[in-house]
Amino acid sequence: MFMGDLLKEKIGQLPWKERRWTISGILLAIMFGLTLLSSGGQAILLNAGMVSVVHELWGESSLLDSREVLSASLDLNPDEKEAWRGLGYFWLISGDQDLALESWKRAGITARDLVLQGEAERRKDQFEEALTWFNLAAELDPDWGDAFFYLGWMHARAGDQVLAWRYLRKAENLPLELVGRSDIYYQLGKVENRLWSGEQQPSALDYFTRAIVRNQFKYPYQSIDAHFQRGLLYRQNGWNEMALNELTYVIKKHPDHYPALVRLGYMAWEVEDDLGKAEGYFSVAIQVDSRQTAAYLGFAHVLEEAGQLTRAQEMYRKVLEIDASNQKAHDALERLED
Repeated sequence: MFMGDLLKEKIGQLPWKERRWTISGILLAIMFGLTLLSSGGQAILLNAGMVSVVHELWGESSLLDSREVLSASLDLNPDEKEAWRGLGYFWLISGDQDLALESWKRAGITARDLVLQGEAERRKDQFEEALTWFNLAAELDPDWGDAFFYLGWMHARAGDQVLAWRYLRKAENLPLELVGRSDIYYQLGKVENRLWSGEQQPSALDYFTRAIVRNQFKYPYQSIDAHFQRGLLYRQNGWNEMALNELTYVIKKHPDHYPALVRLGYMAWEVEDDLGKAEGYFSVAIQVDSRQTAAYLGFAHVLEEAGQLTRAQEMYRKVLEIDASNQKAHDALERLED
């Protein structure tokens, strides 16, 4: 039997008056005992967990009991921060974010604490929960850039590039603590790319360059991807030597960077007219991930242009072994077999 089930069974055998105070006592014992050892963000998490357990096991009436006990504690000591923390989460779970923020201010909770809680949810792929915490952080301190960075990042991932751009531009001009200035420039470059897909994007190129030059990344993978994205934009603008240098830098730093290997395979043929070099890049990409089709398709395309049609057909058939519905491979084989 789970601890929660056992607890519910035992407390359920008590008379209601005793049960009510036992439940509230459990909440207070955990809240006061653990949060004294915790930072603000950890305290929020502990309070959240305990109030949620009470709500889950005994319903809305017991949740209200928790509020009564917390309020009674504050009547005795209005400066009791642990009680304000718990009360803040009570208001949040009750749907009143304004009162939750007011309670957390009294508890000394900062926007940083709320962002850390949101970041913990983001890492678990809990989008809505993370977004709630980031929004709360932005409301609590609208002059702190980290909250707006995370709001921009989350909305970009969700596909709302316009809203993402607004949040990131706001973060660009505010103080930062948890993320680097390069993280903002990198995300703005990505958003600009998506907003102007298929067109030349001087602002995106500028943002990626600023991110690289500033070199203040919290997330290391964004550093290497900034170089990759800049390489793609160089190629798009016809600056082939710069593109080759940038993409070569990427695979020197990360030899298993599949997209860079594929792009270099195309460029080895299209720019350098070197079939052997192209084959080398595509072969390494296939070794890195033999279940992706991009390298097979790229190599097949290059072989077809080089007049090696039998080998091109073999590559297209490889694609269909991985993805039988791949229309490009079907069309190419139909064309080559006619």
